[in-house]
Amino acid sequence: MSDGFEGNSGMAVEKLVPLIFSGVSGLLLTIAAISGVITHQTLARERPAPGRVVDMVLRDSISQVDRRSKGSSFLSDRTYKETVAQAYYYPVVEFSLPEGQKKTVQLGGGSWPPAYEKGEAVTVLYDVEKPINARIKSTGGTVMMWFLPMLTGGMGVLFLAIAAAIYFSSRQKAG
Repeated sequence: MSDGFEGNSGMAVEKLVPLIFSGVSGLLLTIAAISGVITHQTLARERPAPGRVVDMVLRDSISQVDRRSKGSSFLSDRTYKETVAQAYYYPVVEFSLPEGQKKTVQLGGGSWPPAYEKGEAVTVLYDVEKPINARIKSTGGTVMMWFLPMLTGGMGVLFLAIAAAIYFSSRQKAG
């Protein structure tokens, strides 16, 4: 038994869903474009300099992790927060600026196990305007800088493809 409302509702949804997906796609692609431009500008400001790892600083990073305890039944399972400490090694690098002055910077990216050894020669990439913003030149580090633009751009294209598929599917049904 149909009252005629079902057909109109279905058509409204078929028009609304592609519109919503297109809007989300537009937002994601805008974020991708803006973060891509910022990443490109950041990389364009960087200058290479020979450097040396002068120290490896060990720091603890403390985080909260959700854990689930198993009880005697499904109803007695509980989720609780557990504090987890993990030690990371952060390199301290020394490099020379073009004017000849030495700059020593503790980098923001740490690792376990240590990725570098004290005394190791490295190429440092630093921001000319803010030499404290430095990093060790690596392919992985550069790829990670492009992660946000790539992720949001890929998701934006996916949402746009889904919107187009729904739109053209509804057009074929109607026509």
